[in-house]
Amino acid sequence: ALMVVAGNAVGHVTVYKDPLDRLGLAKPDCVALTHWLWDHTYGLPALDCPSIACTQTNLYLADMMRWDWSEEAMAERLRTGEDNEFCDREIRVAYPDRSLITIRQADIAFTDVLTLRLGGITCELRQMENPHTADGVMIYIPEEKVIFLGDADCEGHHHGREPLYKEKLDTLYRSMQRIDFHTCVQGHETPVTREALLAYW
Repeated sequence: ALMVVAGNAVGHVTVYKDPLDRLGLAKPDCVALTHWLWDHTYGLPALDCPSIACTQTNLYLADMMRWDWSEEAMAERLRTGEDNEFCDREIRVAYPDRSLITIRQADIAFTDVLTLRLGGITCELRQMENPHTADGVMIYIPEEKVIFLGDADCEGHHHGREPLYKEKLDTLYRSMQRIDFHTCVQGHETPVTREALLAYW
């Protein structure tokens, strides 16, 4: 069983695991990260299974592991653009006590493509250029024609200029046109069909 993204905190992981217990479903044997941002990675220390990320994601996580969470340090990251107001605000909501923030790198790092075989189902982890982050990974299940896209089509709060967004979204659009899928699971939205997703883009 593969878990896609680690959530933003211990509580987020609990929200994910409780229904698995109620339904008698398998707990994750491993977790894959789609990109480095806090709301998809800060739950990693609460998981007791191996984790997978692309090498670039692990570099971002290593950098964040050095972050100080004092008011002064957070203000300085906003001033320099290392962090942004949206993430700063949401982290404060998720972590009223910022001393509880623990950041960990993934156990397994890959570049370009990594294929997992999960009992007759193949999961292809593919790095893909996108407008959200420089380390985006999508997860493709060819047997079921399903893609987990993470936040790949969202604006990049850390690097977002509108012309660059449109250019990178066009690259993502062309890449997705070449993939045989019928359902896309996005990071913060309900699943959509291929036709609806490409038409919206």
